[in-house]
Amino acid sequence: MVGYDVSVTVTMRSSPRPHELEVLADQFEAVEHDPGSTTVKIIEHVAVSDEADAVAFVESMGTRPLDAGGLAMAHALEWAGILLVGVARNGAGFDIALGTHVP
Repeated sequence: MVGYDVSVTVTMRSSPRPHELEVLADQFEAVEHDPGSTTVKIIEHVAVSDEADAVAFVESMGTRPLDAGGLAMAHALEWAGILLVGVARNGAGFDIALGTHVP
């Protein structure tokens, strides 16, 4: 069994209301928020025994798992994520995706 602490930082359009923070706190292990800030940090400990468990966890959040290749791809994927967040925060919104086509 392998355990991971997954941390996601979400920037909202406005500071979340107390009720919204309560809902997040009920769903996740830890929720961190500075009053007046639009940033919410969500932390969850995930334990998986194999790839099938990891896939089941990702699907349980309503998202689609994607095998991104070996560890060498982590650097490229990290920068792709930073690029998407930058584009989203500068007018594109968060309804965007990044894709590639290799002929």
